[in-house]
Amino acid sequence: MNYRALLGIGLVTLAASTQALAGATLDRVQKNKELVNVLMESYPPFSFLNDK
Repeated sequence: MNYRALLGIGLVTLAASTQALAGATLDRVQKNKELVNVLMESYPPFSFLNDK
């Protein structure tokens, strides 16, 4: 089978599976009416540790 065809099938499968997983997350957010976001305190673009 052609590698392009396999790559195309793989990408379509990946896209479909991530949408299915996102549905459960959206349902949980709507049920709890809460969106939780967690960041590491040492993750450079969004936060930093102050040595002072």
